[in-house]
Amino acid sequence: MPIFTPVVIQELAPPFRKLTLAGRNAPKPIKVGGQQNAIQTWYPGTNKASVQVMGTQEDDIIMEGRWDDPAGSLFPEKNPLGATVRIKVARGLMQGQQLCQLLWGATIVRQGRVKRFEILYQKKTRTEYRIVFGVDQANEAIALGPVPILNIDVGGAISILAAAAAAATTVKATVNAVGNIGGKS
Repeated sequence: MPIFTPVVIQELAPPFRKLTLAGRNAPKPIKVGGQQNAIQTWYPGTNKASVQVMGTQEDDIIMEGRWDDPAGSLFPEKNPLGATVRIKVARGLMQGQQLCQLLWGATIVRQGRVKRFEILYQKKTRTEYRIVFGVDQANEAIALGPVPILNIDVGGAISILAAAAAAATTVKATVNAVGNIGGKS
């Protein structure tokens, strides 16, 4: 089943190469995953393990698909979006060793590097590809600390704020009155 939202891999530093995989050239469904890095320790005499969670680790994202090139891979000047051009861009992303961003709409946003690129030439007009994207950072993953539960007496808090405002008004009036002693205006 094709993916209708384009998958884009682009470098975040010069020369800013960009590979767009869309339509029939899009990869098969993309598998994204990861795991927690946790250490579990069983101390003697207890029936419950001590667990220390030390962040998460993203799995590599593997994309496979094919590029159909009606003009043939041997004639890139006739089809600037053909397989030959895509192969050069994908190899450049891998060989450039630059930090890249992988985007699939707003669903997948990752930063990392193209770790591996493979091609299988089936015939002059069809090339299968496999791109392995090594994830360094998952931008949508926001770690939140525990949320404190506060018991606030709202009525009491409003009374305190009203008293503070009244006191500030009294102090301001007193300062103004003292400042006008002696006929100064």
